[in-house]
Amino acid sequence: MYIPRDFGDPEQNFWTLVNEAILCYVAVERQVEITGPYAAKFTQLLTCRDLSKMAVGQCKYILITNADGGILNDPILLRLAENHSWISLADSDILLWAQGIAINSGLDVQITEPDVSPL
Repeated sequence: MYIPRDFGDPEQNFWTLVNEAILCYVAVERQVEITGPYAAKFTQLLTCRDLSKMAVGQCKYILITNADGGILNDPILLRLAENHSWISLADSDILLWAQGIAINSGLDVQITEPDVSPL
């Protein structure tokens, strides 16, 4: 996917982000949908953030990490129902990565990309 990233001088963009505010083009963001009887348990496998007290209807900023603790993405997680969540991603293919984790997890979950607009 292509995402506009350069709006001029990169250093100026950085300092504007740190000290003021920037506008980000999010129309190209994708959602990863996690459903199934073990969706909540599976979603916890993807992030180091404790999701045990996350309520239905709540959003959280999460880090998705690999087995070594490296950050793969820092999306927003929306819990739509007890076992139904969306992960709103900016710029990486977590869909295929999550599907790979799901296959090896032994958990009954479905990982899809819903046809919806960004959060």
